[in-house]
Amino acid sequence: LILCALCYFMTNVQHHPGGIFLLILFGSLVVPLSVLIFYWEINIPRDIPFYRVMLVFFIGGMLSLIFALVLFTFRTSGGAWIAPLFEEPAKALALAVFIYWFDIRYIFGGLLIGAAVGAGFAAFEDISYATSNVLFPLLVNVIKAILVNPSVDTAIQVLEAFNKVFYEQGTEVLILRAFGTLCGHV
Repeated sequence: LILCALCYFMTNVQHHPGGIFLLILFGSLVVPLSVLIFYWEINIPRDIPFYRVMLVFFIGGMLSLIFALVLFTFRTSGGAWIAPLFEEPAKALALAVFIYWFDIRYIFGGLLIGAAVGAGFAAFEDISYATSNVLFPLLVNVIKAILVNPSVDTAIQVLEAFNKVFYEQGTEVLILRAFGTLCGHV
């Protein structure tokens, strides 16, 4: 949360455009990593080291997202309500890979690896939502506005409007997805 506050300061006070991307990154990681660390701490046998948990978080999260995208190609219709029918088997496939690879023998270890895959999936999906639904459409509009009137003043005005709109819409998406992560993917 401190990193998110620093990114907000960097963008709004220092007017550094990189703060937006860092805010997306850290804002998407705050809740999934916090929940994952909680699961790691309650793993009583302590048979899985933290570096392995982080390995599963990053690789398992990305692997499950790729599996979900592959499964989504078989979708013929439906809205957002049909997403769990593809996302949950994708996370289960990634979980099965890691349980087999690490030879997990205890229930807590399976819960921890499952939480790591789910947290990684949640973090990468949140980054995807924040960039594809908010950031990229705004960037396209910024580029269009600058191409229509290529001046420094126009660029500054458009970038300031971009920052304002992103913080209104982008942070709303990140906050909504963060609350969903608590009871969802992890």
